[in-house]
Amino acid sequence: MILLIDAGNSRVKWAIYQQGRWLADGVVVHDAVPQLAEEWRRWPLTRALASSVAEPQVGAALQAALPCPVQWVRAQAAFGDVTNHYRRGRRAGGGSLAGGPWRHGRSARVMWWWLVPVPP
Repeated sequence: MILLIDAGNSRVKWAIYQQGRWLADGVVVHDAVPQLAEEWRRWPLTRALASSVAEPQVGAALQAALPCPVQWVRAQAAFGDVTNHYRRGRRAGGGSLAGGPWRHGRSARVMWWWLVPVPP
C-alpha cells in the first residue's frame, strides 16, 4: 500500500493506492499536517512517495507524521521521455514535471499517473 503526497505552497494533497485501486485521498493546509499522522496510521502503508515545494518545516512535519519509509521525488531536467522546460525547473516540485495537475484542480490520483500503474 503506497501513500502519495504532494506538498504545495499552501496545501498538502495525498492519496493511498494499492493494486490498481485508489483507497483514500485528502487535502489539508500546512498547519494541519500533524493531524495526518492519525489518519495514515490506520492504513498498513509500506512506503510513501512525496514531492514538495513547501517550506522545509512542512517537509519536516510530513516526515514526522509518516508511519512508513518515504522517497522524495525531485524535479529534474528530464525524466524518461518528459522534458522539464520550466525556467527554474529544479525549484519546481515533482508534480510540475508530471504535468502540473494541481493547477487544474484534479485529485491526488492524477499527479502520480507516471509512478504507479493505473488500470484503464
